[in-house]
Amino acid sequence: MVVRDLGCGTGSMGRWLAPRLRARQQWFVHDRDAGLARRAAASLPVPATPVVGTVADIDLTGTDVVVCSALLDLLSAVEIGALVDACAAAGAAVLFALSVTGRVRFDPADRDDARLAAAFDAHQRRDGLAGPDAPDRVAAALGRAGMEVRRETTPWRLAGGSAGSRPLAEEWLRGWCDAAAVQDPTLDVDGYLARRLTAPFAVEVGHVDVLGLPR
Repeated sequence: MVVRDLGCGTGSMGRWLAPRLRARQQWFVHDRDAGLARRAAASLPVPATPVVGTVADIDLTGTDVVVCSALLDLLSAVEIGALVDACAAAGAAVLFALSVTGRVRFDPADRDDARLAAAFDAHQRRDGLAGPDAPDRVAAALGRAGMEVRRETTPWRLAGGSAGSRPLAEEWLRGWCDAAAVQDPTLDVDGYLARRLTAPFAVEVGHVDVLGLPR
């Protein structure tokens, strides 16, 4: 089974998925960063080859499975369509995991949550990128390509009041606020962060996994 992981990062998708595929496997891990691609290949429990390049550079001939994680929102609608067409032409199954949906829910709520969320979503859609529209776009494209499509919600649930997950929650929050501030400089991000970081909070960040299987 030939598997290609697009935008592989450090290889977390391969480390999770490879042991679950009941077949002999050869992975190709693709990333624009050569160091990340090499690191991912070295971390997989099956034979893996690092490949440096972008989604547009990929030849899927002979590929059985195409996977990615947290990548689709960084592609344009045209790029998503081209990727799906290439997967369908190769007869490959696809698993596109952890695509953002734009849904963010805090507990407790804050008066500026909605403004920050709208600015973040607009930033995700900058320059024609799919952003939170990516799951709908890719599911529709897979359906048009004749694939059987399944979607599952896979939200991140971060607890800012828990000692174990507080650092991750704070890191996510700062990144979310930074992107919103770039999009809308009128936002009082400093005041918002001051309120959030001085009290416990929990947040659910919407994501979706999309599976596409050749019929």
